[in-house]
Amino acid sequence: SFQKGEHYLNLAKNARGPDARNFFRKYLNESIKEFSSAIKTDEMFADAYIKRGVANFVLSNYGNAYSDFSNAVKIELGLIDGYFMRIMSVCSAFMSFDEMDKYGDYLTTTKNDLDELIRIDSTSAKTICAKAALKLLKDNRDDEYNDILALFKDAVRKDQTLPYVYFIRAAFHYRLFKSENNEDRKAEYGKKVLFDLDIFMQYEYNKPECYELCTDVSLDLKDYERAFQFNKEARTLLPQNLYYKVVSGYILSKMNQLRDAERILHDVSSVDILDFENKSYMTSRFFLMRGRLNNVFFRKEKAKKDFDSALAKAPSLYKKLLEIEIAKEN
Repeated sequence: SFQKGEHYLNLAKNARGPDARNFFRKYLNESIKEFSSAIKTDEMFADAYIKRGVANFVLSNYGNAYSDFSNAVKIELGLIDGYFMRIMSVCSAFMSFDEMDKYGDYLTTTKNDLDELIRIDSTSAKTICAKAALKLLKDNRDDEYNDILALFKDAVRKDQTLPYVYFIRAAFHYRLFKSENNEDRKAEYGKKVLFDLDIFMQYEYNKPECYELCTDVSLDLKDYERAFQFNKEARTLLPQNLYYKVVSGYILSKMNQLRDAERILHDVSSVDILDFENKSYMTSRFFLMRGRLNNVFFRKEKAKKDFDSALAKAPSLYKKLLEIEIAKEN
Protein backbone atom coordinates (compact mmCIF):
# COMPACT_ATOMS: atom_id res chain seq x y z
CA SER A 1 0.00 0.00 0.00
CA PHE A 2 2.80 2.44 0.84
CA GLN A 3 4.46 1.91 -2.55
CA LYS A 4 1.10 2.40 -4.30
CA GLY A 5 0.58 5.58 -2.32
CA GLU A 6 3.97 6.90 -3.42
CA HIS A 7 3.11 5.96 -7.01
CA TYR A 8 -0.12 7.99 -6.97
CA LEU A 9 1.60 10.89 -5.21
CA ASN A 10 4.24 10.99 -7.96
CA LEU A 11 1.54 10.83 -10.65
CA ALA A 12 -0.12 13.87 -9.09
CA LYS A 13 3.20 15.72 -8.92
CA ASN A 14 3.93 15.02 -12.56
CA ALA A 15 0.39 15.78 -13.81
CA ARG A 16 1.47 18.56 -16.15
CA GLY A 17 -0.42 18.03 -19.41
CA PRO A 18 -4.10 19.01 -19.80
CA ASP A 19 -5.28 15.39 -19.86
CA ALA A 20 -3.13 14.34 -16.90
CA ARG A 21 -4.33 17.27 -14.79
CA ASN A 22 -7.89 15.95 -15.05
CA PHE A 23 -6.77 13.08 -12.81
CA PHE A 24 -4.90 15.30 -10.33
CA ARG A 25 -7.42 15.07 -7.49
CA LYS A 26 -8.04 11.37 -8.14
CA TYR A 27 -4.33 10.64 -7.83
CA LEU A 28 -4.08 12.51 -4.54
CA ASN A 29 -7.19 10.86 -3.09
CA GLU A 30 -5.89 7.43 -4.15
CA SER A 31 -2.54 8.18 -2.50
CA ILE A 32 -4.33 9.15 0.74
CA LYS A 33 -6.33 5.92 0.57
CA GLU A 34 -3.18 3.81 0.11
CA PHE A 35 -1.21 5.57 2.85
CA SER A 36 -4.22 5.14 5.18
CA SER A 37 -4.18 1.43 4.40
CA ALA A 38 -0.46 1.27 5.20
CA ILE A 39 -1.09 3.07 8.52
CA LYS A 40 -3.91 0.68 9.35
CA THR A 41 -1.46 -2.20 8.89
CA ASP A 42 1.27 -0.47 10.90
CA GLU A 43 0.14 2.41 13.12
CA MET A 44 3.79 3.29 13.82
CA PHE A 45 4.61 3.92 10.15
CA ALA A 46 5.91 7.48 10.44
CA ASP A 47 6.78 7.88 6.76
CA ALA A 48 3.24 6.94 5.72
CA TYR A 49 1.91 9.74 7.94
CA ILE A 50 4.39 12.15 6.34
CA LYS A 51 3.40 11.21 2.79
CA ARG A 52 -0.32 11.31 3.57
CA GLY A 53 0.25 14.70 5.15
CA VAL A 54 1.90 15.94 1.97
CA ALA A 55 -1.09 14.80 -0.10
CA ASN A 56 -3.46 16.60 2.28
CA PHE A 57 -1.25 19.70 2.15
CA VAL A 58 -1.40 19.81 -1.64
CA LEU A 59 -5.21 19.60 -1.45
CA SER A 60 -5.12 22.49 1.07
CA ASN A 61 -6.59 20.20 3.74
CA TYR A 62 -4.28 21.79 6.28
CA GLY A 63 -6.08 20.44 9.36
CA ASN A 64 -5.65 16.84 8.16
CA ALA A 65 -2.06 17.54 7.14
CA TYR A 66 -1.31 19.01 10.58
CA SER A 67 -2.72 15.88 12.23
CA ASP A 68 -0.63 13.60 10.02
CA PHE A 69 2.61 15.46 10.67
CA SER A 70 1.82 15.54 14.40
CA ASN A 71 1.42 11.76 14.43
CA ALA A 72 4.69 11.35 12.55
CA VAL A 73 6.76 13.32 15.08
CA LYS A 74 5.11 11.46 17.98
CA ILE A 75 6.27 8.19 16.47
CA GLU A 76 9.75 9.31 15.43
CA LEU A 77 11.47 12.03 17.41
CA GLY A 78 13.88 14.17 15.43
CA LEU A 79 11.94 13.76 12.19
CA ILE A 80 12.90 16.93 10.33
CA ASP A 81 10.17 16.72 7.69
CA GLY A 82 7.55 16.22 10.39
CA TYR A 83 8.51 19.36 12.31
CA PHE A 84 9.01 21.41 9.18
CA MET A 85 5.79 20.40 7.44
CA ARG A 86 3.72 20.89 10.60
CA ILE A 87 4.95 24.50 10.65
CA MET A 88 4.19 24.84 6.93
CA SER A 89 0.67 23.49 7.49
CA VAL A 90 -0.11 25.93 10.30
CA CYS A 91 1.37 28.89 8.44
CA SER A 92 -0.44 27.99 5.21
CA ALA A 93 -3.72 27.63 7.10
CA PHE A 94 -3.22 30.99 8.79
CA MET A 95 -2.27 32.77 5.57
CA SER A 96 -5.26 31.13 3.82
CA PHE A 97 -7.65 32.56 6.43
CA ASP A 98 -8.50 29.16 7.91
CA GLU A 99 -10.26 28.85 11.28
CA MET A 100 -7.34 28.27 13.64
CA ASP A 101 -9.24 26.67 16.55
CA LYS A 102 -8.68 23.20 15.07
CA TYR A 103 -4.92 23.62 15.51
CA GLY A 104 -5.05 24.05 19.29
CA ASP A 105 -2.18 26.01 20.81
CA TYR A 106 -0.47 26.25 17.44
CA LEU A 107 1.89 29.06 18.49
CA THR A 108 3.45 26.91 21.21
CA THR A 109 3.50 23.81 19.00
CA THR A 110 5.21 25.53 16.08
CA LYS A 111 7.68 27.28 18.42
CA ASN A 112 8.64 23.87 19.81
CA ASP A 113 8.95 22.52 16.26
CA LEU A 114 11.31 25.35 15.36
CA ASP A 115 13.38 24.68 18.48
CA GLU A 116 13.76 21.06 17.34
CA LEU A 117 14.80 22.13 13.85
CA ILE A 118 17.36 24.55 15.31
CA ARG A 119 18.69 21.78 17.55
CA ILE A 120 19.07 19.40 14.61
CA ASP A 121 20.51 21.90 12.10
CA SER A 122 20.24 25.61 12.79
CA THR A 123 21.56 26.68 9.37
CA SER A 124 19.50 24.49 7.01
CA ALA A 125 17.12 26.02 4.46
CA LYS A 126 14.15 24.35 6.18
CA THR A 127 15.06 25.83 9.55
CA ILE A 128 15.48 29.31 8.11
CA CYS A 129 12.21 29.02 6.18
CA ALA A 130 10.49 27.88 9.38
CA LYS A 131 11.82 30.94 11.21
CA ALA A 132 10.27 33.19 8.57
CA ALA A 133 7.00 31.25 8.69
CA LEU A 134 6.68 31.69 12.45
CA LYS A 135 7.14 35.44 12.09
CA LEU A 136 4.14 35.47 9.77
CA LEU A 137 1.94 34.17 12.59
CA LYS A 138 2.58 37.32 14.61
CA ASP A 139 0.19 40.27 14.58
CA ASN A 140 3.04 42.69 13.84
CA ARG A 141 4.37 40.72 10.85
CA ASP A 142 4.04 43.75 8.53
CA ASP A 143 6.47 45.66 10.77
CA GLU A 144 9.03 42.88 10.29
CA TYR A 145 8.70 42.86 6.50
CA ASN A 146 12.41 43.32 5.78
CA ASP A 147 13.47 40.75 8.40
CA ILE A 148 11.02 38.19 7.01
CA LEU A 149 12.18 38.76 3.43
CA ALA A 150 15.81 38.46 4.51
CA LEU A 151 15.09 35.05 6.04
CA PHE A 152 13.34 33.88 2.88
CA LYS A 153 16.27 35.12 0.79
CA ASP A 154 18.72 33.27 3.03
CA ALA A 155 16.66 30.08 2.74
CA VAL A 156 16.67 30.32 -1.06
CA ARG A 157 20.43 30.88 -0.99
CA LYS A 158 20.82 27.68 1.03
CA ASP A 159 18.50 25.64 -1.19
CA GLN A 160 16.78 27.28 -4.15
CA THR A 161 14.83 24.07 -4.86
CA LEU A 162 12.97 24.09 -1.52
CA PRO A 163 9.46 24.78 -2.86
CA TYR A 164 7.79 25.79 0.39
CA VAL A 165 9.93 28.93 0.65
CA TYR A 166 8.23 30.25 -2.48
CA PHE A 167 4.74 29.16 -1.45
CA ILE A 168 4.86 30.75 2.01
CA ARG A 169 6.54 33.91 0.68
CA ALA A 170 3.82 34.18 -1.96
CA ALA A 171 1.11 33.78 0.70
CA PHE A 172 2.79 36.53 2.74
CA HIS A 173 2.84 38.92 -0.21
CA TYR A 174 -0.75 38.00 -1.07
CA ARG A 175 -1.93 39.15 2.36
CA LEU A 176 -0.02 42.42 1.87
CA PHE A 177 -1.42 42.72 -1.65
CA LYS A 178 -5.03 42.41 -0.47
CA SER A 179 -4.65 45.04 2.25
CA GLU A 180 -2.56 47.57 0.29
CA ASN A 181 -4.21 50.79 -0.94
CA ASN A 182 -1.25 52.29 -2.77
CA GLU A 183 -1.60 51.12 -6.38
CA ASP A 184 2.15 50.98 -7.12
CA ARG A 185 2.97 48.94 -4.01
CA LYS A 186 -0.05 46.72 -4.64
CA ALA A 187 1.16 45.98 -8.17
CA GLU A 188 4.63 45.19 -6.84
CA TYR A 189 3.27 42.76 -4.25
CA GLY A 190 1.12 41.17 -6.94
CA LYS A 191 4.13 40.57 -9.18
CA LYS A 192 5.96 38.92 -6.28
CA VAL A 193 3.00 36.59 -5.65
CA LEU A 194 2.87 35.50 -9.29
CA PHE A 195 6.65 35.05 -9.49
CA ASP A 196 6.92 32.86 -6.40
CA LEU A 197 3.90 30.68 -7.20
CA ASP A 198 5.25 30.04 -10.68
CA ILE A 199 8.51 28.77 -9.16
CA PHE A 200 6.65 26.69 -6.55
CA MET A 201 4.67 24.90 -9.25
CA GLN A 202 7.83 24.23 -11.25
CA TYR A 203 9.46 22.46 -8.29
CA GLU A 204 6.39 20.97 -6.66
CA TYR A 205 2.71 20.29 -7.39
CA ASN A 206 0.20 22.19 -9.53
CA LYS A 207 -1.58 23.12 -6.32
CA PRO A 208 -5.12 24.46 -7.08
CA GLU A 209 -4.74 27.10 -4.39
CA CYS A 210 -1.79 28.55 -6.33
CA TYR A 211 -3.94 29.14 -9.41
CA GLU A 212 -6.66 30.56 -7.15
CA LEU A 213 -4.27 33.16 -5.72
CA CYS A 214 -2.86 33.97 -9.18
CA THR A 215 -6.39 34.44 -10.50
CA ASP A 216 -7.35 36.80 -7.70
CA VAL A 217 -4.17 38.86 -8.06
CA SER A 218 -4.64 39.15 -11.83
CA LEU A 219 -8.29 40.15 -11.34
CA ASP A 220 -7.39 42.93 -8.91
CA LEU A 221 -4.71 44.13 -11.35
CA LYS A 222 -7.35 44.10 -14.13
CA ASP A 223 -5.33 41.62 -16.20
CA TYR A 224 -8.45 39.69 -17.19
CA GLU A 225 -6.90 37.53 -19.91
CA ARG A 226 -4.31 36.24 -17.47
CA ALA A 227 -6.90 35.79 -14.73
CA PHE A 228 -9.01 33.71 -17.11
CA GLN A 229 -6.07 31.42 -17.93
CA PHE A 230 -5.15 30.91 -14.27
CA ASN A 231 -8.75 30.13 -13.36
CA LYS A 232 -8.99 27.75 -16.31
CA GLU A 233 -6.04 25.81 -14.88
CA ALA A 234 -7.74 25.64 -11.47
CA ARG A 235 -10.97 24.37 -13.07
CA THR A 236 -8.98 21.70 -14.92
CA LEU A 237 -7.57 20.43 -11.63
CA LEU A 238 -10.91 20.62 -9.77
CA PRO A 239 -13.61 20.59 -12.48
CA GLN A 240 -16.53 20.16 -10.05
CA ASN A 241 -15.61 23.16 -7.90
CA LEU A 242 -18.36 25.78 -8.21
CA TYR A 243 -16.13 28.56 -6.88
CA TYR A 244 -13.89 28.42 -9.94
CA LYS A 245 -16.99 28.29 -12.14
CA VAL A 246 -18.51 31.48 -10.74
CA VAL A 247 -15.10 33.18 -10.92
CA SER A 248 -14.92 32.33 -14.62
CA GLY A 249 -18.32 33.97 -15.08
CA TYR A 250 -17.15 37.16 -13.37
CA ILE A 251 -13.96 37.28 -15.46
CA LEU A 252 -15.95 36.79 -18.66
CA SER A 253 -18.17 39.71 -17.67
CA LYS A 254 -15.08 41.88 -17.34
CA MET A 255 -14.03 40.74 -20.82
CA ASN A 256 -17.45 41.85 -22.15
CA GLN A 257 -18.50 38.28 -22.88
CA LEU A 258 -21.78 38.95 -21.14
CA ARG A 259 -23.82 36.15 -22.69
CA ASP A 260 -21.42 33.48 -21.41
CA ALA A 261 -21.16 35.23 -18.04
CA GLU A 262 -24.95 35.32 -17.66
CA ARG A 263 -25.21 31.64 -18.57
CA ILE A 264 -22.79 30.76 -15.78
CA LEU A 265 -24.68 32.98 -13.36
CA HIS A 266 -27.86 31.12 -14.27
CA ASP A 267 -26.11 27.78 -13.62
CA VAL A 268 -25.04 28.77 -10.09
CA SER A 269 -27.97 31.03 -9.16
CA SER A 270 -29.88 28.35 -7.27
CA VAL A 271 -26.96 27.37 -5.02
CA ASP A 272 -27.68 28.35 -1.42
CA ILE A 273 -25.72 25.83 0.64
CA LEU A 274 -22.08 25.07 0.01
CA ASP A 275 -19.38 23.28 1.95
CA PHE A 276 -16.07 23.07 0.18
CA GLU A 277 -14.77 20.30 2.46
CA ASN A 278 -15.19 22.60 5.46
CA LYS A 279 -13.28 25.43 3.79
CA SER A 280 -15.33 28.38 5.02
CA TYR A 281 -13.00 30.81 3.23
CA MET A 282 -13.79 29.36 -0.20
CA THR A 283 -17.49 29.20 0.61
CA SER A 284 -17.37 32.87 1.56
CA ARG A 285 -15.47 33.69 -1.63
CA PHE A 286 -18.10 31.89 -3.72
CA PHE A 287 -20.85 34.15 -2.42
CA LEU A 288 -18.63 37.23 -2.83
CA MET A 289 -17.94 36.40 -6.48
CA ARG A 290 -21.57 35.54 -7.22
CA GLY A 291 -22.56 38.83 -5.61
CA ARG A 292 -20.14 40.65 -7.88
CA LEU A 293 -21.57 38.84 -10.89
CA ASN A 294 -25.11 39.72 -9.83
CA ASN A 295 -23.99 43.34 -9.58
CA VAL A 296 -22.76 43.22 -13.18
CA PHE A 297 -26.31 42.43 -14.27
CA PHE A 298 -27.83 45.01 -11.89
CA ARG A 299 -29.45 42.39 -9.65
CA LYS A 300 -28.80 44.48 -6.58
CA GLU A 301 -31.04 42.63 -4.14
CA LYS A 302 -29.51 39.27 -5.04
CA ALA A 303 -26.05 40.79 -4.84
CA LYS A 304 -26.72 42.14 -1.35
CA LYS A 305 -28.01 38.73 -0.25
CA ASP A 306 -24.84 37.12 -1.57
CA PHE A 307 -22.60 39.65 0.17
CA ASP A 308 -24.47 39.04 3.43
CA SER A 309 -23.97 35.28 2.97
CA ALA A 310 -20.28 35.85 2.27
CA LEU A 311 -19.88 37.73 5.56
CA ALA A 312 -21.86 35.10 7.47
CA LYS A 313 -19.67 32.29 6.12
CA ALA A 314 -16.34 34.11 6.37
CA PRO A 315 -13.69 32.84 8.79
CA SER A 316 -12.71 35.42 11.39
CA LEU A 317 -9.26 36.02 9.87
CA TYR A 318 -10.85 37.01 6.54
CA LYS A 319 -13.77 39.18 7.65
CA LYS A 320 -11.91 42.49 7.77
CA LEU A 321 -10.56 42.11 4.25
CA LEU A 322 -13.93 40.86 3.02
CA GLU A 323 -15.69 43.93 4.40
CA ILE A 324 -13.28 46.10 2.42
CA GLU A 325 -13.94 44.12 -0.77
CA ILE A 326 -17.71 44.32 -0.35
CA ALA A 327 -17.53 48.07 0.37
CA LYS A 328 -15.93 48.55 -3.05
CA GLU A 329 -18.96 46.89 -4.65
CA ASN A 330 -21.53 49.17 -3.04
